Amino acid sequence: MLGDVAPVVEADPVRNEARSRRAVVDLLGARIDRLPPAAREVLVATACLGNQVPLRLLADAVGRSLAEVVDDLIPALEDGMLVPVDGGRTGEADADGSSLVEVRFRHDRVHQAAYRRLPDGERQALRCGLGRRLADAGLDSAAAGQFLTARLTPADAEERALVVRLYLAAADRERLATNHTAAEQYLAVARRLLREVAEAGAAELKAVETAHHAALVYLGRFDEADELYATISDRCTDPLDLVEAAGAQIAGLVRRTRSVEAVGLGLELLARLGVRFPDDDHAPDEIGRSIAGVAEWAETLSLADDPARPPASDRHALAGAAIVNRMSAPAFFSAPPVSAWLVAERAWAAVRDAQIAHAPEIGRVTISLGVAAVVPADDDASAHLVRRADAALYEAKRSGRDRIVADRIVADRIVADRSEDGGSPTEDIRRPASTRF
Repeated sequence: MLGDVAPVVEADPVRNEARSRRAVVDLLGARIDRLPPAAREVLVATACLGNQVPLRLLADAVGRSLAEVVDDLIPALEDGMLVPVDGGRTGEADADGSSLVEVRFRHDRVHQAAYRRLPDGERQALRCGLGRRLADAGLDSAAAGQFLTARLTPADAEERALVVRLYLAAADRERLATNHTAAEQYLAVARRLLREVAEAGAAELKAVETAHHAALVYLGRFDEADELYATISDRCTDPLDLVEAAGAQIAGLVRRTRSVEAVGLGLELLARLGVRFPDDDHAPDEIGRSIAGVAEWAETLSLADDPARPPASDRHALAGAAIVNRMSAPAFFSAPPVSAWLVAERAWAAVRDAQIAHAPEIGRVTISLGVAAVVPADDDASAHLVRRADAALYEAKRSGRDRIVADRIVADRIVADRSEDGGSPTEDIRRPASTRF
């Protein structure tokens, strides 16, 4: 009997929903196929450009006038597949007779149906054509997006150079917008394109690899970042060329709670820049200066004169400062003696590079600093610290001024730390003062 017949119920609602969506897209596709050829062509191009598209952008992409594009889209507008965006009409006619400035697809399914009207190969070819015309019109960002999605293979060296330039500019825009995923995609393809040609310039490849490495670090793809940093480091003969990548690598190590390695990497690069971490023989003459010395220097400054002082321009000084800044946080938590040394180096370098004039018969302002460190154990620890730092400061003055002197306990701790890490405390790693930052 009828009452004994159970209704048929779809056992998998997700699969049923997917079938329904495909059916909707197929129905919409049939409607699109009934449009005039010109309307269908422009509608598919619109789908390649996005869900909402300014018509001037569309006109440049398809190589037609704005009036022609509007005429071609009228059937889709009348069918309701496209609608003007809010405010998408200017209220008065443009010079070419059209008041329509921007359209959007009525629904995502309409966009999907229009996008699928071409097979993958033909759609990629269409995107390449759209990208080339957009690049010719100076619409670099839109052109880069089309080329990337189409996985463009440049036709010649000239187009390869254009595509790499567009990808680098697009990656920079995405980075500023904190969209590191998109930036990495552009940079990965740009790097591959440059590596495929022997004539690619070393400087250009280094710039792309350095930017790609930073994007990988931001995304937490550390294994890939480590591998790429090793490639960059092996290729760099000038340590100045490695500073930017090293800064990002230090940040990546810190994010992985590998602060000791981060400090070691920074010290290694500083040494290549001529700023060497002192060994046991030279620690008293090389390490740290106290905040008292900085205060002494600060008393000589003039707020009125300081803005007129030119910014630092020495590449070694700027490079060293960049690495010191990256190292400061991990050194503070994992290597206190190194942290004290970094503070002193930074203060001493700031005074030296400022070249602040003193009385004519005296010359320029210099700074002498003493450094000390203690592990607080009682109420007298702070006073004990000040006394030791003060003694180191006066030793710096007695030794000729314009230098760093460390309290002996700090120096001994540094030597012990270096020995525990397998370093060579007897290796002479000093450099002339002129090479320091």
